[in-house]
Amino acid sequence: MWVAAGSVALLMHVRSAAAAYLFALLFGLNARGAAVLTQILIARYFGRRSFGAISSILDPFHKGGLGLGALFAGIAFDYFGDYGVVFSLFLVSYLVSALLIFLTRNRRKRQSKVFSDGCGMAGSDGADALGNPVTLTLRKHPLT
Repeated sequence: MWVAAGSVALLMHVRSAAAAYLFALLFGLNARGAAVLTQILIARYFGRRSFGAISSILDPFHKGGLGLGALFAGIAFDYFGDYGVVFSLFLVSYLVSALLIFLTRNRRKRQSKVFSDGCGMAGSDGADALGNPVTLTLRKHPLT
């Protein structure tokens, strides 16, 4: 997101073909990376079991934003005469989203304690094969 914000800031000051190509390179690489990053964050934060449900809720908003963004940018250009306001809005939205991603904590770290049972059920990160946290309750043996 920081790269996208930087590339949009660059786009606002493009005066040469070389700068336009640099913008296209940075923004193009980031656009595909952001799509992958979103999927990774969903899987890591909510777990793989909930991935499909969460993605199916978020994707229509994402795709709708992609479709309506161009329409609203065109309307803003007709109204203001240039894309300065639109690019400023894009820049602010990228910075806010980067900040929110940075401030988001992993849910697994907020749980009490995650243990491996020593039998291979949990990985070194305390998660099962599906990425869900494995929590074990330690109890005293009745004879001790």
